Amino acid sequence: MLQPRYLKPLFCIMIAAISWLAFTPKAPGLDIQHFDKINHLAAFSSLTLIALLAFSVPASRIYLGLLGYGITIELVQSQLPNRFASVADIAADGVGIILGAGLYWITEKWLMKKWQWLR
Repeated sequence: MLQPRYLKPLFCIMIAAISWLAFTPKAPGLDIQHFDKINHLAAFSSLTLIALLAFSVPASRIYLGLLGYGITIELVQSQLPNRFASVADIAADGVGIILGAGLYWITEKWLMKKWQWLR
């Protein structure tokens, strides 16, 4: 099980990896409908969960910060060749943040109380 001291570096590594993927030229990927939206959903739900576990700040700051990060990604992509901005991607980021908050609630309120040894 991850110890809390590893969560902040993990969050930073995730931000770096997601930024690299977002800003590199688009590589040929799987030809699955809505695959990009699934990637946004997975990335932002994971970021939200890890951030809520790692940082002792109000959750609203994390939500707004991650949404701002998602908007920044789209603004930068609008200036890159072979990339474009998408409001649907920002919406997928928002849904991912909500999903991550739900996963945090399950983790913190239910699992951690049920299994104290996870802390």
